[in-house]
Amino acid sequence: MWLKIAFLLAILWYLISRVDTKRLWECLFSLNLFWILLNIFISIIGLWLLSLRWKILLLGLGYKKPSIKSLFCYNLLGAFYSLFIPTQISNEVARGVKLYKDIESKADVGISILLDRLIGIISLIIIAIISTLIVSPVFFGNNLLLKMAFLGMAVISGFFLILNMPFFKRFSGSLSLLKKENPWLIFLSFTLSIITQLFGILGTLLVLKSLDVRLSFFTIGFISSLAILSMLIPISVGGISLREGAYLILFEQFGIAREKAFILTGVIFGISFFFGIAGGIIEIGRGGWDAIRLKGKI
Repeated sequence: MWLKIAFLLAILWYLISRVDTKRLWECLFSLNLFWILLNIFISIIGLWLLSLRWKILLLGLGYKKPSIKSLFCYNLLGAFYSLFIPTQISNEVARGVKLYKDIESKADVGISILLDRLIGIISLIIIAIISTLIVSPVFFGNNLLLKMAFLGMAVISGFFLILNMPFFKRFSGSLSLLKKENPWLIFLSFTLSIITQLFGILGTLLVLKSLDVRLSFFTIGFISSLAILSMLIPISVGGISLREGAYLILFEQFGIAREKAFILTGVIFGISFFFGIAGGIIEIGRGGWDAIRLKGKI
């Protein structure tokens, strides 16, 4: 735990030390809040689509409840607990605890969350590959850091696949069951995942627009995919993870001024934090804190 904190503090110190404070404030005051608010709206739609995907998987397992609205709240609650409980799977555990109250089957809770997570990761990898194929001839050139970043993304994805082979076996079995009973649900789940990833790229595009920064849609797809995949490395404290560092470094590599890259990364993190706090408010409104119960399960 303390090693993670020290590592992250070292990264933050290094990044902040390279920023011109005066120019940073100038960039901050030039932010166009309209695009950020629009991004929040699009992010809400994206989260609703994720909740719909989860609902579809539960329908495939034979459950008509909970409602999409409840699943939407569970996703927010997962975001909240991931801010304050420093483990990689705190989001999934929090959602699982809430879902268990509705369906009372640990096996099906685990299967639905596993399917939901892995379908999301597979769709993200698909977007990453497509974006890389489109972007690489234009931007990579002799840029060694970008080539190393792409190699790092491939290595991280590979390690994730290897380390989770037992889960993938269960994943394949669950998919086979769903495919046999409701084949259209698999197609719909993956389609929603791809659409959600595209919404995420659009949201990042709007954040860039708030500072009058212009990058192509697929360039942002490459940056976002690599940044999100970096979260598979279990280093995260208080919601700050390698994702933020990856965003900052990659923005700079594509020609964005260091100060603007710092603000853009902060805005992206701030929006995630906003959703986490919204989840905390919902948690209080729905009857209190489950933190002690969650810590016993993580």
